[in-house]
Amino acid sequence: MRWYKDMYLGQSLQGKGLYYQYVIRFTKKVTGTYCLMPAKNRNDLLDICHSELLRMPQLYPKDQLVIGIAGSHREACMLAGEIILDVLNKTGNTDVHAFFEE
Repeated sequence: MRWYKDMYLGQSLQGKGLYYQYVIRFTKKVTGTYCLMPAKNRNDLLDICHSELLRMPQLYPKDQLVIGIAGSHREACMLAGEIILDVLNKTGNTDVHAFFEE
C-alpha cells in the first residue's frame, strides 16, 4: 500500500500518523482503525474500509493509495467529508481520482 504524503488524520489520531501507518502495515490486528482511499468504482468518490481489509490482496491491490486514517467509522465519515470539501475548494470539482493522481 502507498501512503499519501499529506495524510489526512481523524481527530483521535492527530500527531500519530506515522505510528498508525507502521501499525497498519506490520501489526497483525488493529481494532477500530479505518482507512480512506479513492474509490475502486470511478462513479464513487471514496472508499472507507477497516484497516485489516487492506491486507487482503483480493480486495485491495498492493499499490492502493491510502489518503486518510480515522479512529472510528463515524470519524472516517467526517474525514471523508473534509477530504471532499478540500478537493472541491482546490479544484472546483469533486474529481477525487484526478486530484490524488501523482
